[in-house]
Amino acid sequence: MAPQRVDTANLTPTELNERSKAVTARRIQLQTRLYSLRSQRTLSVLTPAPPVTPPSSPGASQVSTIPDSADAAASLDTKILSYALSRSKAITAHTLSNLYRIAGVTTFSAREATGETLLGLRFEVFSRGKRRFLTPVYVLVDLKPTEKGGTPVFVVARHSAPAFLGVVELAGRYLPPKGKQDLTRFVREVNRRVGRWRRRVDAAERFKQIAVAVGKAETVEVDDEVALLVIKWKSGAEANCRVDERGEVVKVVVKSRKGARNAEAEGQMKGKLAGLAARLQWEHPESL
Repeated sequence: MAPQRVDTANLTPTELNERSKAVTARRIQLQTRLYSLRSQRTLSVLTPAPPVTPPSSPGASQVSTIPDSADAAASLDTKILSYALSRSKAITAHTLSNLYRIAGVTTFSAREATGETLLGLRFEVFSRGKRRFLTPVYVLVDLKPTEKGGTPVFVVARHSAPAFLGVVELAGRYLPPKGKQDLTRFVREVNRRVGRWRRRVDAAERFKQIAVAVGKAETVEVDDEVALLVIKWKSGAEANCRVDERGEVVKVVVKSRKGARNAEAEGQMKGKLAGLAARLQWEHPESL
């Protein structure tokens, strides 16, 4: 049946608005029906249709093999909602993980094989050079009862921090077995040391990249703690730099091939490790 032509010249704005709403509703209804038919077609392609059994007699009832459009549409809606729900949960978990990492320190419960529950401390490690989070540092703390039924005390059971960060030393200072314990200050100090260590590592890696790129030094060696930096030039000169916890080059010894000290170079190299290449007036490559 051909659609009827409606003269809208004499319609009021209110009537035009009502007709517009009706047309929109009809369009949505037709689109829904189209999606339903498409889903039926997809299902019929994937699933072979059951054979049609002819009626036993001309008067027997005919059974249709066409799937119900309402059931197909409901199945499609269920799949869409299930996918949307799974994606929403994944996004929520990822966002929550990012919030925890931004906080820097988070706590969790860790259960031992013996059934004992420990307090877990997770310290995030972020690399500015690599622009991503690295493997966290974990510290597990146990709450041990004291003799004669006193107040339980915190004891560091295990940790994954490098030995040079001094977690055991900090536990002895802020979590003594006898005396007042300060778990908050212990956590803050561990977090501070972890952050400073990672910044020293980033500065040392950056310096090595520049040294190799400009070809000014033959080798650059640094220890895991980034407390000692050794630079060897092609001329045979060598510099031994002592780096403190804050990332400052505090002591420098520069010797030529013959063993003569270079006081001017030693003074020039003192300062922030992150700015050592600039103080040596090494050209900064644009690609780094």
